[in-house]
Amino acid sequence: MTTHPTVAARRLRGYVVGVVMLAAAVALAVQVWHGSATASPARTAAAPVPGGPAQIGVIGDSLTAEPAFSRPLVDGLEALGWRTGDIRVDGQWGRGISRPGPGATQTAAPYTLDVVRSWRAEGFDPQVWVIGLGTNNALDGAASWRAGVAAVVSEIRSGPRRDYAVYWVGTGYSQAGAFEQAAFDATLADLARRTPGLVFCDYESYLRPRRADARWESWWDGIHNTQAGYTALRVPFYLEAVQDVAPGDTHG
Repeated sequence: MTTHPTVAARRLRGYVVGVVMLAAAVALAVQVWHGSATASPARTAAAPVPGGPAQIGVIGDSLTAEPAFSRPLVDGLEALGWRTGDIRVDGQWGRGISRPGPGATQTAAPYTLDVVRSWRAEGFDPQVWVIGLGTNNALDGAASWRAGVAAVVSEIRSGPRRDYAVYWVGTGYSQAGAFEQAAFDATLADLARRTPGLVFCDYESYLRPRRADARWESWWDGIHNTQAGYTALRVPFYLEAVQDVAPGDTHG
């Protein structure tokens, strides 16, 4: 698939590692939301599984782990029609794309593939997956990025459904192009063109006209947002990315 139509969306390695280690030191580890619906099928060629669960799962790193992001995201997904029990959000500081790499700072499970497998073991197998990973692999290079993304998509598509849709959010920083952003996004966009069911969500294009607006108060370290930044930038982008495949208000 190509870029989602509605979201046209190094400094040194030690800086990234330092941010994560600081966060770990203050016990900002993992914020997981377990959040059910009848969903319209994602825009894929295959027909949905009759009676299949209408669920959405979001997996990410520290940007997803922040309660300032995960709580309003769940509220927004509910407003789009997903039921609370059919929503899960799993973020962990330092999480890499699929496993620890040269630029990844995560040192403990659950890794991304572990999350996918554990959700399925618990009976949670969403049709719609939103992945926000890549920042902690910024220095790994295109070959590693391709292998990591392919491993995650392959694991998702190994499930029993035929209509999985994976929305992968590109990287976005206070300074455009930081941390190999353009190279990572180009790699992700190319993979999306070649991989059925994979959608590249271009966060940089979304951020570009908004960075200069002082009212957003968006960034506190160049990577992570302030509360206002999550509310005004990242949460709306995620919701916009999946709004066309949302169930809508179908619950009476």
